Amino acid sequence: MSTVRRTLAWLGIASLAMVSLFLVNLVAHRWLGPGASHAAALALLAFPNDTRADDGNVFALMWTMRHAVPDSQIESIAAEDVREAEARLADGRPLAGLVADVRPLLEAPDDNDPGLCPSRERGCLTHVRADHEAARSLVAKHGRWIQRMARLEGKDYYRLELPMTIELLLTHPGPAQRIRLSALALRWSEGDRHAALSDACRNAGAWRRLRHDTNLLIASMLTVAYLESRLDPVAHMLAELPDADAVAAECRVALAPIDKRDVSICSEMRSEFAFMQNSLKGLADARQHESLGDAIANAVFVPLIYSDEQHAAWFSPTYAVAGTELAQEEGLADRPIITLAPEISPTRCASALANSILAHAAMSDFREHHERLLDSAARLRLAATVLWLRDTRENPRNVAGRFAERPDVLRSATRASGIDADGRSIWVDNLHDRRAPPSILALAPESRSVR
Repeated sequence: MSTVRRTLAWLGIASLAMVSLFLVNLVAHRWLGPGASHAAALALLAFPNDTRADDGNVFALMWTMRHAVPDSQIESIAAEDVREAEARLADGRPLAGLVADVRPLLEAPDDNDPGLCPSRERGCLTHVRADHEAARSLVAKHGRWIQRMARLEGKDYYRLELPMTIELLLTHPGPAQRIRLSALALRWSEGDRHAALSDACRNAGAWRRLRHDTNLLIASMLTVAYLESRLDPVAHMLAELPDADAVAAECRVALAPIDKRDVSICSEMRSEFAFMQNSLKGLADARQHESLGDAIANAVFVPLIYSDEQHAAWFSPTYAVAGTELAQEEGLADRPIITLAPEISPTRCASALANSILAHAAMSDFREHHERLLDSAARLRLAATVLWLRDTRENPRNVAGRFAERPDVLRSATRASGIDADGRSIWVDNLHDRRAPPSILALAPESRSVR
């Protein structure tokens, strides 16, 4: 029996020691807080004050784009919806049904309307030319959408004003963009070339500009998609523009050389980090409505394995890497950032086991988002090359020779590009989806080839 007692005693002492060491480790790491590298990352991710004393934010217009509300009330309606969303969150109410069903919608065209430009496919001008009457009917019937899009093109940035929570509400322009492009293609085909090209470039430039410093990753990817598809009609118009016609100034703005803002996802990552933190806070707030037994268990045991502070610290380097100077330079060099995995020592892991498991199992890889952004920049360079080749058409060298000698700001050392055999288009390989066909832009009208 003495042997059994000694064994049980040693087991008890070992268990007590392990518990003591765990508690000491827990207190030490929670008390010490994040390490130096994590503290630096947290500082970089500190979310700035989004309030701006101007009317350059497109949020209110995007939020009400689909609704038949007076234009003079767009800002006030959006502001009231934001206040209501904040009040609901404060009271623990869901955001579902925030916009009442009674708010009228603008009449939208059928997705297969023959006058409507394709949503993603190339060839908006060709599509409209195939049925002028359908395009005229569409434009005449849906002028309100066109006016809204023209107003959007005058905005400077896109910052979500609604709370960033797990119930995140999104905004989009509906069919407005496709209707706008149909109207521009119709004007071009009917001979109003300068105005059509000017507004097409203004539209593309707006989507390029609105992405800069946005605070929402999905909005960033949305504007990238709109910009990429809008470069096709711009290039098509430039290709058809008679030599004697001057290029609209808006085109030189829209196709200006790529800069750091065009390849940076720093602001988006900062907001994604804040979104993650707010979502976790929302889950924690939901626990307040649990039964008494569950509440006691959560109050006693959850803090032993989970810490909001640890979670923020361990995830911070993954998000903060996008804001470093190195990431900006890599983006300009057309190389995607490398997502950092959380650096967690075994002792720190033991101090917040649930955080450690989440950090390793739920990591998001933002590399693909950066690749998508770099593809957009490559397509912008391609469109700028169309303009540059037009500007240098008096050069005695043929198009292929000039294309090979284009300035560094129009090329990338990391991806292939070239001219099609028929001499009517130029292309550049994609980075995000390497299996997809290259991005192609018109270099000459279909009626002739360029050599």
